[in-house]
Amino acid sequence: MSADVNSEIFSGSGWLDLSSSGRGSAKTEDLPPDELARLTGNAALGGYGWFSGTLYNGGTWTVNEVVVRVMAKERDGSVRWSRVFRGNVSVPPLSTGKINIEVGADQGLGSSTWEILSAKGYRPE
Repeated sequence: MSADVNSEIFSGSGWLDLSSSGRGSAKTEDLPPDELARLTGNAALGGYGWFSGTLYNGGTWTVNEVVVRVMAKERDGSVRWSRVFRGNVSVPPLSTGKINIEVGADQGLGSSTWEILSAKGYRPE
């Protein structure tokens, strides 16, 4: 006996199907530069080993993966580390979604900066 399993999340506009069957023939691929430029956010290291915040997708694609570079700085401004992380997200077009990536120990930092390097998603059907 097999069962159909769907993964869904609730977004401000309603339930979104995350399963591959819910996307029909949509294929995940790298966002083109114009779509990537419309992906912004507000995030930081949280003090407990997590990089977290929100992403805003002002484009027309649904974003399901981001690659970010996070730079952790000491209180004097010197760089403690700079690393690249990949995170799974679910941000439909013209929506805000959460990003949470475990980054390890980050106690005693002065500040952090970050940038989106790339993203993947799928085109509207």
